Amino acid sequence: MRGKVLCLLFLGCVPTPVLAEGASFGRISLYSDPAFVECTLSDSEPRNADVFLVHCIGPAVGNAYLVRFQLTASAGFTGSWVQDVVPGGMAVIGTSPNGIVINYQACRSGDVPILRATYQLFGTSSLCSRLHAAPYPGIGFIETMDCSFDAYPDDGGALVVHSDESCPCQGPEATRPSTWGQVKALYR
Repeated sequence: MRGKVLCLLFLGCVPTPVLAEGASFGRISLYSDPAFVECTLSDSEPRNADVFLVHCIGPAVGNAYLVRFQLTASAGFTGSWVQDVVPGGMAVIGTSPNGIVINYQACRSGDVPILRATYQLFGTSSLCSRLHAAPYPGIGFIETMDCSFDAYPDDGGALVVHSDESCPCQGPEATRPSTWGQVKALYR
């Protein structure tokens, strides 16, 4: 077990991304229910609310071993992060608001539930505010590592607070496009 953690830490420092201009190889989707159906969140009274995240591993990647991302909130979202819970059998480094690495401890494919993040809501979030999966700090993209240790960029989905016609749930939010030269410059 210790060798895997050291390997994870080393690989976390030296990614080798496989990038195609504007390409996405999967996405992180956010839901307000454990059935992974609702992409809206109501913040109408003080309460704890769980946000469920699913890693939708794209067919171009095939399988994944880990994912790195961060959860960020738009202006108007007033909830406070409380805790992260990963499914049994997975390892985690960091926290979702500051940057999190989730190691699956095995090759996974398809849609993989990866995290339950709990937030304290106060009933004060603005209409159309969002909580969304964003690039891991310092990397510039949401990173998936496949079982061959190649890295791929993923899109980040959003959970819309108080959704209406002006801000319906949408598909994944694209991460910032990068060129191979821009990614290499991050590691010089």
